[in-house]
Amino acid sequence: MTPDSEENTWQNSISCVVIREPDEIDQCILYPTHSTDDEIKEIYINAEGSGFVSLEDAQ
Repeated sequence: MTPDSEENTWQNSISCVVIREPDEIDQCILYPTHSTDDEIKEIYINAEGSGFVSLEDAQ
C-alpha cells in the first residue's frame, strides 16, 4: 500500500451509531469518521427501522 492509498483509506473511513430507544424505531447513522462537528451536520446517512440490518443478522 502506498502512502497515498493509506491516506485515502483514512480519509474515506465511515463510522456509525445505532440509536435504540424504547417505543421508537431504531436508527443507524453513518458518517465520515474524521468529520468535524459542523461537517457531520451536513454529511451523513440516516436509516430507520428495516432500512438497515445488524452485522450479526447479515452473516
